[in-house]
Amino acid sequence: MKTLPTESKEADPTPQPTPEPAPQNQSSKAKPKAKPEVKEEEKEDAPKGPIILILGGTGFVGRNFVKYLVDNQLAGHIRVVDKRMPILSNFSPRFTEAFKASYVKYVQSDCRRPGAHLKKIWDGTKFDYVFNLCGETRCSMSDEDYRQQIVSTAAMQGAAAEKAGVKKWIELSDARAYDTGYYIGTEKSKMAADGLKQAKYRIQAENELRKFKKLPVVFLRAVNIYGVNDTTGLFPRFACAAVYKYLKEEMCFLWGAQVKMNTVHVVDVCRAMLTAATKAKVGSIYNLADKMDLDQGKCNTLLGQCFGIKTNFFGFATNTAARMAFATVVESVNNKHVPAFTELCGKYNITNTHLTPFMDGETLGQYNIWANGAKIEKELGFRYKHPKVTTELVLEVVRDYITAKKFPPILGKSVD
Repeated sequence: MKTLPTESKEADPTPQPTPEPAPQNQSSKAKPKAKPEVKEEEKEDAPKGPIILILGGTGFVGRNFVKYLVDNQLAGHIRVVDKRMPILSNFSPRFTEAFKASYVKYVQSDCRRPGAHLKKIWDGTKFDYVFNLCGETRCSMSDEDYRQQIVSTAAMQGAAAEKAGVKKWIELSDARAYDTGYYIGTEKSKMAADGLKQAKYRIQAENELRKFKKLPVVFLRAVNIYGVNDTTGLFPRFACAAVYKYLKEEMCFLWGAQVKMNTVHVVDVCRAMLTAATKAKVGSIYNLADKMDLDQGKCNTLLGQCFGIKTNFFGFATNTAARMAFATVVESVNNKHVPAFTELCGKYNITNTHLTPFMDGETLGQYNIWANGAKIEKELGFRYKHPKVTTELVLEVVRDYITAKKFPPILGKSVD
């Protein structure tokens, strides 16, 4: 850049009087000019891109989504809202680093609550895209918990988004609500009357959002989501495998190899959310499910390879007895797995871990989680980066926890 020439001035020969210093308490004392305020979305080092709001953004999917956006420089500003602070959310270092980006702003707020909490989120900032990742993700909670944390939250935040005039609202919903006793679930399938409770309330949240006629919403229904920092998708089975490696026993599950437990990698969920925001028509519904068609048999094979254990399934008689006293079976299973995992962690001096092999009744229940995720490929040109669950992807999750000293280093010899 060229420098403009300065004018030369002759020095004034007349001596100028030296002004007396003003008293310290003088009200007319010169004050430094305040620096102009820089809005969050106008950070100099921020990449060009949309202004994004992530509700429930420190959870498993949220932290992965922030990392994906930052790594690929896909947003000009990211506001992350959650009641749980990042420092208390058991982040791996990769996610802590992503949240340090200058254009990522964390706002602590309970998305369920109106008043001051709602105003902290909707402060007049013009958001392009809103991604709703709020809601209870644990199984076997009360109906009221799911109603308040999923349905009521979506309705309140949806109303605020409609008023603010957002360009697109992406609702991360649940494909585990489908009735899949005999057929794979599609976007047009009917819902199961006795399916997973949280999935049922996700569908209720969809219906609440449809009431806002001026809200441009798209629905993404995901099956079991897995990946780095997962604790509730496939992870409890990883922890169980570690227990059986430690106990030197064969790991057996109920119901047989054919029970479906379809999956989608969290990175593909993140990619699909942004694809839906930029390409999907308002009101569209898309399932998110990879191409592996994972079932309990394939899952056991993967765990056997990763942890070097033998796996199997209980027979007809045991399954029949389990159906008749299922609550007792759930209690018995956890009474074996949880203390053994704690003992195993203690052996490796792991004294502060949030991880657990605990499985509630819904996780252990005989549910077919089975969905076709091809529609988003056909209509939006989306491609799954991780079309199958592999030993490498399982080990990526486990090794990340081992590095963080949250999981015992007890993998199979062939992969150690």
